[in-house]
Amino acid sequence: MSETAIEGQQRKKRRFRFKAPGLSGWILISIILGVVTGLFFGEIAGKIGFIGDAYIKLIQMTVLPYILVSLIAGIGSLSVREAGLMARKGGVWLLLIWAIGFLVILLMPLTFPKWVTASFFTSSLVEAPETVNFLDLYIPSNPFFSLSAGLIPAIVLFSLALGIALMNLKTKGAIINACHTISKALVAVSGFMVKLSPIGLFAITAAAAGTLTPAEFGRLQVYIIVFIIASLLLSLWILPALVSAFTPFSYRDVMKRFQAPFLVAFATGNLFVVLPILIEGCKEMFREHKTKGEDADNYVDVLLPVYFNFPNLGKLLIILFILFAFWFNGSTLPLASYPSFIITGLITFFGSLDLAIPFLLDFFRLPADLYNLYIVSGVITGRFATLVGAVNLVVFTLLTTAAVTGLLKIRKIKLLVYIGALVLSLTATVAGLTLFIDKTMDNPYNRDIAISTRELYYDAVPAVVRDERPEDPPKRQFERKML
Repeated sequence: MSETAIEGQQRKKRRFRFKAPGLSGWILISIILGVVTGLFFGEIAGKIGFIGDAYIKLIQMTVLPYILVSLIAGIGSLSVREAGLMARKGGVWLLLIWAIGFLVILLMPLTFPKWVTASFFTSSLVEAPETVNFLDLYIPSNPFFSLSAGLIPAIVLFSLALGIALMNLKTKGAIINACHTISKALVAVSGFMVKLSPIGLFAITAAAAGTLTPAEFGRLQVYIIVFIIASLLLSLWILPALVSAFTPFSYRDVMKRFQAPFLVAFATGNLFVVLPILIEGCKEMFREHKTKGEDADNYVDVLLPVYFNFPNLGKLLIILFILFAFWFNGSTLPLASYPSFIITGLITFFGSLDLAIPFLLDFFRLPADLYNLYIVSGVITGRFATLVGAVNLVVFTLLTTAAVTGLLKIRKIKLLVYIGALVLSLTATVAGLTLFIDKTMDNPYNRDIAISTRELYYDAVPAVVRDERPEDPPKRQFERKML
């Protein structure tokens, strides 16, 4: 055989060589297999749920230590001037963006359809709810107890206090470097645990698909649809338009410059990998407008990485799952609980979602099993949350840097147009989603079937069912005559 023919065969072999899927591919395959397994085996598949529980605990293992060291290093590495600048200029925009985010979050449950439900009696219905000790929740009198009890708000407060204390220390370099080293080690451990995701997600998905009724699956679709629409509204309109309302940067400038990194963040579901691209993109936008180039670069270098340690709207949007959990469970969050819901959710989301969601479910006395639904839906919603987070980082950095460099200008006409468009878009979104879900979702009442098909613990007692009301007993007749 000639050399040309041999080379041709080798090229064909290389051309048709099977390429093994990456981690994302295996995760997708495991989820599909989990759904098929759950649907085929039914409730039997729920017996492998312990594998998913073990996977969740392994993922959560490094979360609290990472929160501690990352916040200490991030805040402690700043100078007092940088921290003061961030607090004055960035704090305003941080609160404004959070306020817009919570406005969207609190409006979205209005789109959940009304449905009739009922529940069987359990002893928990008559038990007095446990009182929450807010002092222990928010103030770490014993940081080690807060770590062992998983009190995220207290851990965040302790980390912030220690980070602020390190700012003025000349010998802080050793501690900061140690924290960075520990955080890298924790990331490496988490990376190894992530490689187990196909196994863990297969078990979680199979158990959920096997025990989830069609009606419950339909209600889960409501959350996914509402989450996707809310994330697209924030990332493609509300946040970019906020930049154009206060800076010379137009909506088109923002979306054109960051289109590629936004797509990468969405495709990978990883916000960390696009941080360098986002930082460089922000610098280039200020250079094009001839804005104190070096100063703008320095501010961008500090603002974006530090804000990365704070809850972005991509994270906060996940708190919508708690409101969905109330609806899914046949109840609603009382209006009086909204302040604690916002404050606790905001502080809790300084940490990892894998710990924040179970904490909030327990805090509001919701079934812990709903966390499995969050894991299943997170395969879809997680990518949209990452997209919102990437847009949020860019918008905050552009607005704060513009405020520091004098590029920020309040134009009343643009501001009024933005507020009007914001109100109209939110109203149209809520109304449209409500109409769409009501028309497409069919959720008939079936709890009567559930109780009628239950088996009795003991043999049935003989009984007679009368079609007509019996006459009054003789005693009753005598009593009436006496009256």
